[in-house]
Amino acid sequence: DGDPSIPQSFRPGIPGFSSRPVDFGTPATAATIPDVSWMSQIDPTIGCSAALTLSCGPTSAAMAEAYVMHRQLSADLVKQFVDSAGDHWPCGVRTGIPQLAQILTGHGVANTSHSFDAESLLSAIQSYHPVIAQVVTQNLSTNQIDSTGHPHFMLIVGVTPTEVIVNDPGRGPTKQVYAQYRHFPLSEFLSAWSSQSSTLTGLEVVGSNTAMPPASPAPGD
Repeated sequence: DGDPSIPQSFRPGIPGFSSRPVDFGTPATAATIPDVSWMSQIDPTIGCSAALTLSCGPTSAAMAEAYVMHRQLSADLVKQFVDSAGDHWPCGVRTGIPQLAQILTGHGVANTSHSFDAESLLSAIQSYHPVIAQVVTQNLSTNQIDSTGHPHFMLIVGVTPTEVIVNDPGRGPTKQVYAQYRHFPLSEFLSAWSSQSSTLTGLEVVGSNTAMPPASPAPGD
């Protein structure tokens, strides 16, 4: 799926994942949130290499905020999150769900952090609420699971009975086709998610889209 970028999410077929959490269940149907803009956390033109970038959390949160609040997704919006998290622009600093939730709240964006199962994740997507999730990562240059457990944030924008669909900020600016509305097998995504949070805790970003119509079916479903 393109050249390696940063140590990031798993790829299908790589060994090392446990089975899906037994209490998650299976989504009853497919849903996706359309038109969620994507941005890469990597921009060598502003002085941060792929090896140094830590702004996956701020970039995921910026994608979510831009969508639910009908704002322009831009590097400036990502920078606001990086500055609030401790600066070090453009590479960013490590962030966590509580910190991203606090920054979103400070921006006037309603959000809620909670554990997810199949029903609640599907409900969030059907309500047009993207979900920020932290997953285990792998180094794509070696095709191995990252033994250091390097965390990586993605924005969940869809779910089906067999797949999770994400906007992944961890691809380079020229790799949008591999990163926006990227599909992962459900069982593998859940294993990667549960390795960072045994309760599958994510950040549901509510914003102002609660009155929108039900989410459309995922492409191809």
